[in-house]
Amino acid sequence: EAPSPGAYETRNDPEESRRAALVSSEAESVAEAHEFLAANLPADAAYFVHISDMHIGGGSESRYPPFGDSGLEFLVAEVSPTPRAERAIREIGQLSPAPAFVVFTGDLSDHGQPDEIEQALSILASLDVPVHITRGNHEWHRETFLRAVSGAAYCEAGRMGEMGFCYTFDGLGARHIVLDSEEIHTGGPQFEWLRAQLVALGDTPGLVYTHRNLK
Repeated sequence: EAPSPGAYETRNDPEESRRAALVSSEAESVAEAHEFLAANLPADAAYFVHISDMHIGGGSESRYPPFGDSGLEFLVAEVSPTPRAERAIREIGQLSPAPAFVVFTGDLSDHGQPDEIEQALSILASLDVPVHITRGNHEWHRETFLRAVSGAAYCEAGRMGEMGFCYTFDGLGARHIVLDSEEIHTGGPQFEWLRAQLVALGDTPGLVYTHRNLK
């Protein structure tokens, strides 16, 4: 007999996890998250949430030619990313205690188009906590992406126009370093910027975020 939807043990079995994801209600998912926090978060401790890959405008929502040619597009052809993203953000918004902040590590959009990026940012903006984002490979046009996020406090258009969408922020006793995996390369300006940030850490804990593996 299959475990009840959202049961923790389903996470060890990909097929059971897939079935649970399809039948779990929003309320069940939030209840499961609260159970996890209660069991693992010490009293008065804080935490943050990491999410990624909304791909707004992809699948059945697509109005543009396919991004790339992986041969796997058929897997998501009937998927509508927007309601899934909206549900995930609603669930995060119901967490208690609330996270200190959210980190989103790339692929807001599926085709890198301004309307897709703006829609994804609008969904994230419904959260009442700070959201820090990275650029993904689907945000393929740097200038388009920088224009879309220009209102963010951490957006420095001049510096980022030279080395990519990279910045730092402090939170929960650590320095958080956000990289642009589409621009960084050994010896380049962002690489040297990262080197300087790591040296400057000293004894401060540091976390580094990037959408794709660094080469």
